[in-house]
Amino acid sequence: TAWLKSNYPAEYLSANMTSVISKTDDVVRLIHEARDMGIKVLLPDVNTSYAEFSPKKSGEIVYGLSAVKNIGTKAAEGIAEHREKHGDYKTIFDLCKIEPSINRKVLESLIQVGACDSLEGHRSQQFDAIDMAIKFGQKWIEEKNSSQSSLFGNDGSNEGSQEPALSNIGEWSADECLNREKELIGFYLSGDPLEEHYNDLREFNNVEMTDLPTKLPKEI
Repeated sequence: TAWLKSNYPAEYLSANMTSVISKTDDVVRLIHEARDMGIKVLLPDVNTSYAEFSPKKSGEIVYGLSAVKNIGTKAAEGIAEHREKHGDYKTIFDLCKIEPSINRKVLESLIQVGACDSLEGHRSQQFDAIDMAIKFGQKWIEEKNSSQSSLFGNDGSNEGSQEPALSNIGEWSADECLNREKELIGFYLSGDPLEEHYNDLREFNNVEMTDLPTKLPKEI
């Protein structure tokens, strides 16, 4: 294992993270270890993530979808399998074409955690369109599986289906995005609300909580 960690660190840590995927504290510890080794852990992404943590050729680690709250292994595998078969998702409406269909909780979590950032629109637009997307997906699947002709066309391909437009609303603030991420994965992954205060914290800090000295100073 020492040889693996030294020569294939991203693969080694991905496997370790996957082995404790249901234990947030252990995942967080391994993510900190990855950062200490200079390995970046990327946000989950419906176009690159699998159910488990996975290494990229570039040496980065892609967050596993099933490690996100409300997204079970079955839904995560369905998202990855549909992508492998039909190509990358372009909109949240594409996600709703998966069979068996993903539910509202799964779609909410995917959007809030940033897993749909590579799709059309920003997070608040996508979140606002959840009801439309689910209804669109149900109709799309229904028409696809129907032998009757429909407003989508009569060849069963649904090529003529028209996706609704996203509403023109403002984006969530950086803090709101981070807080929603933390709620669903247990920690801040894409940033840190304290980032703007890092320099001040380093200047005033004289004890590292992660590495407490055996004898503490009189003032902390």
